[in-house]
Amino acid sequence: MPKIFSESDRDNIRDTLLANGRKALEKSSYKNISVADIAAETGIAKGTFYNFFTSKEAFFYEIMINIRDENRLAIINTMKEPTKENVYKLFYERYTTAKTVYDYFSPEEMKIIFRRLPHKQNEADENSIQLAKQLISVCTDRKDINAEVVINLMNIAATAAANRDFLLADSYDETVSVIAKSITDYIFDK
Repeated sequence: MPKIFSESDRDNIRDTLLANGRKALEKSSYKNISVADIAAETGIAKGTFYNFFTSKEAFFYEIMINIRDENRLAIINTMKEPTKENVYKLFYERYTTAKTVYDYFSPEEMKIIFRRLPHKQNEADENSIQLAKQLISVCTDRKDINAEVVINLMNIAATAAANRDFLLADSYDETVSVIAKSITDYIFDK
């Protein structure tokens, strides 16, 4: 007879699954991580995993959203005191010290996930655009700043940060500084 989990047990198992999935991403790529391995690490059967997530893609999408939301706390905190210096610092630190979704998932892996969950792509994009609009609105009252450009610049910087091994190490921090300044100048001085 299958084990019946209390609501508290379900929450704990779900949280443990997500934590184990994120740990696995630190060591391996999305493509190389199996549901069976995550379930075994959590102490549940593979079939039980599907009581918590409808698919491998839905599971890893949730991890993506958790990483994104953690990173967005810095943006939300910067909005409390949105000076040009603070916004620059936000972007500089984001791409020199913080880990973004791109540190865990390659663009190709994200495409696989979003291809299998197309409605989530639109939801994620709209959420990003709304956050950029909020940031822009607290920084300036100008209406000619395109939130999508801000998101694209941030995604370019995050992709570069995740692939910094392919960039010239001695000038990486200065490169990020130029990118952070460009995003900041676009918001404040367009």
